[in-house]
Amino acid sequence: MKESDLTILDNPTPRRPTSKVRRLVLHALRVSFLLAVVLLIRQQHVRLEAERTASTAGTIPLESVTAVVPEATRVSEFDSTFGGHLVYDAQNNPLGYAMQTSPECDQIVGYSGPTNLLLVLDLNNKIKGISVLRSQDTVEHINAVINHASFFQQFQGVDRNDHAALIEVDSVSGATLTSYAVIQTIAFKLGGESPNFKFPKEITLKDATRFFKQASSVKPAVNDPRFYEAFDENNQLLGTLWRTSPLADHVTGYQGPTDALVAMDNQQQVIGIAVRESFDNDPYVGYLNQDYSFPEILNKYNLDQLSEETLESSKIEGVSGATMTSQAMIDAILQSAKALKEPIQAKTPPAWFITTRDCGTLLFLIAGCVIGFTNLRGRKRVRIVFQFLLVAYLGFINGDFVSQELLVGYAQNGIPLHHSVGLALLSIAALCIPIFTKKQIYCHQICPHGAAQFLIKQVSPWKYKLPRYMKIMLACVIPVLWLVIILTAMQKIQFNLVALEPFDAYLFQVAGFATISVALVGLAFSAFVPMGYCKYGCPTGSLLNFLRYQSKSGEWSHRDSFAVLLVLMAVICFVV
Repeated sequence: MKESDLTILDNPTPRRPTSKVRRLVLHALRVSFLLAVVLLIRQQHVRLEAERTASTAGTIPLESVTAVVPEATRVSEFDSTFGGHLVYDAQNNPLGYAMQTSPECDQIVGYSGPTNLLLVLDLNNKIKGISVLRSQDTVEHINAVINHASFFQQFQGVDRNDHAALIEVDSVSGATLTSYAVIQTIAFKLGGESPNFKFPKEITLKDATRFFKQASSVKPAVNDPRFYEAFDENNQLLGTLWRTSPLADHVTGYQGPTDALVAMDNQQQVIGIAVRESFDNDPYVGYLNQDYSFPEILNKYNLDQLSEETLESSKIEGVSGATMTSQAMIDAILQSAKALKEPIQAKTPPAWFITTRDCGTLLFLIAGCVIGFTNLRGRKRVRIVFQFLLVAYLGFINGDFVSQELLVGYAQNGIPLHHSVGLALLSIAALCIPIFTKKQIYCHQICPHGAAQFLIKQVSPWKYKLPRYMKIMLACVIPVLWLVIILTAMQKIQFNLVALEPFDAYLFQVAGFATISVALVGLAFSAFVPMGYCKYGCPTGSLLNFLRYQSKSGEWSHRDSFAVLLVLMAVICFVV
């Protein structure tokens, strides 16, 4: 495959010697055009997403919930206690709660964008159902996930705290990156504390005034919201309160758990305990409230002492007549103190992981670079064998292509290095190698569709010479495609960019009619015009050629003028 096979013909102009400084300046200017467009796409996306999020904040459509839970008849407003919206049936009984994953999980990008999911869980924090509310990923890929009958069913009945079960599920063939991102979105969203259905009421000012008579406000501590701080009217700190629920809801007395309140002074010395709510037997709970000495039974301890492994509830005298209930309450306080001494675990973004798919893509990237930068590129047998492998593995098995849908998605949402390392590094290499070298490695060595055209060229007996008028007409195709790409990327028109290029056709399980048509027509055209699609129909190839540093980089061409037009167009879309 010669570089001339993939170079879009410029208007013939007499060449004149150009200085190295001029070449570098113009080359840097071309790169700045790309960076300016990427920045505008990113800022436009952030702005529009913020507006969209603000308009839908705190709302989940009932019809979206009933699609998952048919018996649902009402959805409450957002309740911070549960981190979602309570769902009720016709008798006004709570069925569970619903939550959406956006904007918290918007940094998790699939093939080209994030997906906003609806999660519905029951009162025992088990998943009842999941559906897609909105997705910025490739239409074909997210539809493949939605239409895969068993994909979302894998999550039903899984406890939100069973993180291993949330991650160890099967992906969808043909939409691997998108389904990986959906799995990570679910795991990340549910990675925090479970809603507390047993004792949902947070600590209030009334609780604080039981121990701090001068308290006028109470609010969660900044460093650890599990503790509440009580303040007087001068905003002076009076002390701290904490409770045993949900940290010790598993500790039961005679009949059930008790939510105990603990008050401490500014030195973390206990100044009293009290019963907030309880599922234990009412007479026994009443005995605790009536015993004048029980609220002060832990006053000689501080938080560090309560959390010591050597301190046991059996060593602390309970309330006569309510021994099991009082001992359970003390045990709950001791276990909660141990848990509170552990630093709060903040949710972290999904960790990097490299799959077999990534390793395969990276191997082809390395092999393509070796061939492109050595004399192996002149060995026809090596090239043909490698092209066959590219089409088979990188094309039909992995489906890893650098496309406009992918690049626009990266510009809008960032590069998802944490879970698609192979494709992300392939894309970065495809863009950076032409900028810093004279090589256009991706199109010449690594693109499976380019490889398919190269193989067709080796066996095709036809070679049609296009008339001048047809060359002029075909030369207009890529500029028109770029206008559509910029308008779509700036979200001024709704268009599926996948339909512009043939690459998704290799994943025929999920490919749409338009993509398959572009692929077949492009390959048929290349049987008569060698590398015809690359020359006249590939916007990605035209971008990489535009960025390539070469001997003609010091000359201003009609492509540079058109690039300026595209930048101005992006600016207008951003401003208007």
